[in-house]
This record gives sequence, C-alpha cells and structure tokens, in this order.
Amino acid sequence: MSWPLDATSLPRAPVPPSGAVDALLAVAPDAELLALSVDVTVARLEARQLLAVAAALNEVPGVRLADMFATADPLVLRTVYALDLEGRYLVLETAHSEPFLPALHEVTPAAFVEECELFEQFGLQPAGDEMLNRLSVPLHV
Repeated sequence: MSWPLDATSLPRAPVPPSGAVDALLAVAPDAELLALSVDVTVARLEARQLLAVAAALNEVPGVRLADMFATADPLVLRTVYALDLEGRYLVLETAHSEPFLPALHEVTPAAFVEECELFEQFGLQPAGDEMLNRLSVPLHV
C-alpha cells in the first residue's frame, strides 16, 4: 500500500510516552507509529481496528476528536485526536479499499458531522442505516 504521506523521507522523532498511545496499542498492537515531530504522532492501522481504537481513546482523560478528513487515490481516512493534557496530536490513518467506514459516531457523537462530510466528498458510507444529514458543500469541491 502506498500512503500519501511518505514518512520515510521525513526526520523521525521518538514517540513520546502518552496515555493515548498506550490505549491505542492495547487495542491495536500492530499499529505502525510514526512521530513526525514532538507534537504529532501518526498511527497507521487497519480500518477494522478504527472503532475499537476510537472507543479506547474516548476513555483517556484529555483526549478529544479534533477532525476527520480523507484523501483520494488511495482512499485514506485521517482521524485527528487532540491530546489536550499533553499539547499534542494523534493522527489515525486507515486505508480503505471499500467505500465504507466504521460508524465512529456510535462511540464519539461528534464524529457524525464529519461522517456526513466524508460521505458527500468521497462516498465513504458509515456502517449502519442512520440517515446522513446533507451539508452545504459547494458543487465545485
């Protein structure tokens, strides 16, 4: 799999200790961790692990969903968590070969608006049959 963010050419920083990273690794021990800086850690994981990781991160004090966005070709979802107590970010990268994603709003209600936007822009359909709200996205986007 070729990732849009080729971290092999970027300098590596050590992954600082973090309750959020510990929670992630407890659920997805095979996640690939890349510390792009002391402020940003990227974790690449399987799409099937995303919901369990999100639920685990919800239990860590000071961790909140900050953003979700995707890139096309290849289709990669990035779920950004703010680690407020640490002053850092954790970015979860999941590659998707199918236009489906776990319904993150089931464990993180704030993800619902992001899921609606991802559906409009990329056709990424959250699991389940919940009706997605239409957002005002300009036609040229």
